[in-house]
Amino acid sequence: IAPLIEVGAGVNPELTGRENIFLNGAILGIPKKVINQKLDEIIEFSELKQFIDTPVKRYSSGMTVRLGFSIATSMDADILIVDEVLAVGDLAFQRKCFDRMEELINGQGKTVLLVSHNIRQIQRLCSRVVLLGKGKIIADADPKFVCDKFYGQSDEKILLQKKTCRSLKGIQTSGDFELIDLDLLDDIGKSVKSVCHKGDVTISLHFRVLRPLTNATFGVGIHTTDFLYLTTHNSEQQLNIETLDPGEYVVNLKLRKIPLLPGVYSLRLGVTSGLAAGTIFYAENILPFLVKEGDEYLSAANRDGVFSLEAYWNQPQSCVKKIQSKSQLSGK
Repeated sequence: IAPLIEVGAGVNPELTGRENIFLNGAILGIPKKVINQKLDEIIEFSELKQFIDTPVKRYSSGMTVRLGFSIATSMDADILIVDEVLAVGDLAFQRKCFDRMEELINGQGKTVLLVSHNIRQIQRLCSRVVLLGKGKIIADADPKFVCDKFYGQSDEKILLQKKTCRSLKGIQTSGDFELIDLDLLDDIGKSVKSVCHKGDVTISLHFRVLRPLTNATFGVGIHTTDFLYLTTHNSEQQLNIETLDPGEYVVNLKLRKIPLLPGVYSLRLGVTSGLAAGTIFYAENILPFLVKEGDEYLSAANRDGVFSLEAYWNQPQSCVKKIQSKSQLSGK
C-alpha cells in the first residue's frame, strides 16, 4: 500500500529529495536495488531534478507534493491511497497525475483509493464510489448514482446559502439601488434551485430604486466557486432604459440551453447608471446554484472543463478521391 494522504506526509523536511526517495522506499519495504532502478524515473516525473539534493524544508508545498506523488506512484504498490492532494501544483502537473493514475488503474490493473470533493475527478477515474458523511457510509454504488446523491446534498446546502446570501459581505452600493430578491425560475415561473445541463432558466431580479436612475444597465455574470469568471451578459445590447423613477421593479434575463457542465456555480450582479456608466451596485457569489445532468448523455471525456460545445463531426472522407476528382475536372 502506497499512501499519499496529505502534503508532506512521510517526507522528512531535514533530508534532501533524493534521500527522501530512499527513505520512503525503505518504509514501503522496497529493496534499495529496486529504488536505484526507479530513481531516475521518480526524479524525472517530479520535475525536481535541479532541486533533488536540496533539503525538503526549502521546498514549497507544491514541490513537496510533486515529490511525494512521484514516489508513491512509482513503487509498484497494489493499492494507492490519494487524498485531495491533486489540487496542489500547476495544471500541467495535475494532468500528469491524472494520466499516471489512469495508467495505474486501466493499464496496470492497480487499485486506487481516491478521496476527493472533485466530482469530475471521481466520475472520470472511479468504477465504484462510496459517499461518506460524519463517519458513516451513505451510499456505495456506481459513480453516477453516488455522484447524483452528492449533488442532491449540495443542492440542500445551496438552498441554505440562498437564505443567508443577503447578509454576505463585499456588496458595493451607492445607496441608489437596493436588491430585494434574485431568483431562478423554470419555464412556468416556479422558483428552482438547480438547472439541467442544456436546459433553460430565467434569472429574475427584484429591486428597489431609491433615486432616479438614468441610462441604467444590468449585468449578470456566472463564476465558479473559486471565482473563475465564466461569462457576463449586459442589458445594454437589448434594453434602452433612459430613466428609472424611484419604486420597485422586476427585470428578467432568459438563459437558453445552458452549456455549463454539472457542478456548483454562482451568480454575480452589477448595475450601472449615467452616461459614464458609474457602478451603483455590485456583488459576487450572490446566488449559488447547481447544474445537474440533463437528458443529453455526457461521456467521461465530455465532463472535462466547465462547459460543453455545440459541435458536430462529419464522417471521414478519402483525400484520394478528392484529388482524383480535381484531376479529372482539370483534364489532367
